Parts: sequence; C-alpha cells; structure tokens
Amino acid sequence: MKTKVFVAIPTGNGNVRIEILFWLLNLYEEYSVDLGYTTGGQVGHNRCKLVDQFLKTNCEWLFFVDTDTLPPFDALEMTKNGKDICSGIYFQWQGGECVLNPLVYKRDGNDFDTNSYRIFNDTSDEDIVEVDAVGAGCLLIHRKVFEPMKKPYFLFEYTNEGLLKTGEDFYFCQKAQKAGFKIWIDRKIIANHIKMVDLKQINEWKKRDIYWK
Repeated sequence: MKTKVFVAIPTGNGNVRIEILFWLLNLYEEYSVDLGYTTGGQVGHNRCKLVDQFLKTNCEWLFFVDTDTLPPFDALEMTKNGKDICSGIYFQWQGGECVLNPLVYKRDGNDFDTNSYRIFNDTSDEDIVEVDAVGAGCLLIHRKVFEPMKKPYFLFEYTNEGLLKTGEDFYFCQKAQKAGFKIWIDRKIIANHIKMVDLKQINEWKKRDIYWK
C-alpha cells in the first residue's frame, strides 16, 4: 500500500514554479498524494489553513513545499526515517557577505529566546541529526504531531516595536518541542532554494569554497 502524503504549498499569489509541478507528477508513482495550496494571505495563516485541510484527509504525512523551494525527487523517502518531524536541507543568504548557510539551527541551552539559536553547520557522520529549528520549505510532519497542539500551529511573533521576533517556522518548532516532539534533519535530502540574486555577488561567492558536509 502506498504511503499517503498531503503535499501543502502555501502560495501568496497562486503562482507555482513549473519545476514543482514536474516534481509532483513524479510522486504519484510511489505515493498516494493529496495536494493542498493557498492563494493570498500571510504565510503563517496559510500554513495553518493547510494543516486544517490535511487533518480532514486520511493522509498520514504532511509535507510542506514553499514556492521558491524545489525538493529532490526522493524527498518523501524521509517518511521511512521513523521521525515525526523531519526536514530536508536548503540554504539561504546570510547578510551582505554573500555567504550561504543551511536553514537549520541549534539552541544553546534550554532557553527558547531567539538569541539562543545558532546556525547548525556542524559536520556529522550521521544522516539523520536532531536539531532545534528548521525552515518549513521542505518539511515533513506526521499527523500525530498536531494532536496535542492547539492553534495556531504557525505564527509570526513581533516585538512591541513591531519588529519580527519569531518566524512562523521557529514558532512551530518551539511549539512542537514543548509538546514533546523532536526536530530532525535528513542530510541526504538537499533541496534547491531558488532566488533572484545580483550576478556581481554570485561572482564573489564563486571565489569561495562554500559547502556543507
């Protein structure tokens, strides 16, 4: 019997990259796939709407794919890892230095304050590694994770001055950990994170030896 997966794409304008559609078509050979997407609205709210859609199906797994993220064709192999929350790896720009880092974080100590997180860029002999926070662009979540959690599952938090304090992905990871779940990454699953960038910056970046292993 095919594993049942709800693929959730939180779009703001309804546009989805053609590469993601090709990726979706490939899934149907090995998995039973339901598809959910949103148009308009804020991304945290859209993710919550997609969770509601997912919970109305009989799918076992929810897999978030952002519109600027292209998972590898074997991304849903993460369903075989035995982990309730597992993310693939994708990279992001850091500041103006044209440095790429994985969107993966570890927390120093037990404090959930945003300042206690650091980029997890450590080497490891293990493919499946426990971390504390990940982005939600290539994120697999088992149905049972939402059973003890109350809404909202994803939420942007702001300071009194209106500055972003916690992103919706961090919020989910913190809430899941407080509910007793662990956050994992699968280092075999490397997704494309597609951005528009300045070619001068790319030229500077190519002079550096940037990798993650």
